[in-house]
Amino acid sequence: MYGSLSGYYFHAKNVKIGDWIVLAFEEDDVHLSKVVIETGYNNRSGLKLVNELSGAKTEKRKSNSIEVSHEFGNLPYELVEGSLEISPKILKIEVDKNVIRCADFRLLGNVSDGNNNLLNKILMDRWRSDDPAADVFTNMEAVDSKHTCIKMYGSLSGYYFHAKNVKIGDWIVLAFEEDDVHLSKVVIETGYNNRSGLKLVNELSGAKTEKRKSNSIEVSHEFGNLPYELVEGSLEISPKILKIEVDKNVIRCADFRLLGNVSGYRTIFDNLMNVYWNSPTKCLKFTVTNVITKMSSDLVIRQLAIFT
Repeated sequence: MYGSLSGYYFHAKNVKIGDWIVLAFEEDDVHLSKVVIETGYNNRSGLKLVNELSGAKTEKRKSNSIEVSHEFGNLPYELVEGSLEISPKILKIEVDKNVIRCADFRLLGNVSDGNNNLLNKILMDRWRSDDPAADVFTNMEAVDSKHTCIKMYGSLSGYYFHAKNVKIGDWIVLAFEEDDVHLSKVVIETGYNNRSGLKLVNELSGAKTEKRKSNSIEVSHEFGNLPYELVEGSLEISPKILKIEVDKNVIRCADFRLLGNVSGYRTIFDNLMNVYWNSPTKCLKFTVTNVITKMSSDLVIRQLAIFT
């Protein structure tokens, strides 16, 4: 069923609810744009599309920017209903034993009642940002070696920073290596999304969005009530590095200017170009200003995305 060789297909017997198929891609840089699933045995003569078959119908919908269409042809062994999910992470794979375990699945949509199911314009869960080279400093402690602070920076899907015992005043600083970094947009996403489905925060239960404009900066906050979601923080930028010792986790910057507050599932700072000065930005500092218990709390930062 996989590949473009004409005349081949997969015919399964005794199929039950919960049966599955998993494709484990060998390459590390697979980005999906479209997926097509065709089911049913076309024993009719002639090269016919399903919508030309007797009793066929087509349904189209759009969800989370994904365009999904279903075509129904009343074919023998046509699928009744299924689901399609994607995962950025393989935990275990043993090809010879038919063993595969993946993590952090996100639902693309239903594969239902149809001969031809097309999922187009698939929205990945990671911002494709510029992320100029930077040293990352923090005084927060990661829960383990797999979820350190550096994991939040960059566009690799499935990685995030999980800090424990986070207190008011804890901080993260990006010190940019290049001397000509001009910020246009910054996105900070927090909280662990353990809900199934590729959902934007404004579709989550209890979610809300707030937008404002200050000093020409456009700031929006989206709240999703996710586990380990940020209560409140602040974001500042600096044009000057006074001292930096990467191996000792030492960073000192000067002349910080406040961009605004960070809170909720997603905070977006837009229209940043030349807001405070024409000189480049050398440091970006995030500081925790509120936590749930007022003493300490866990915090997940899924991504800090920088656009230039």
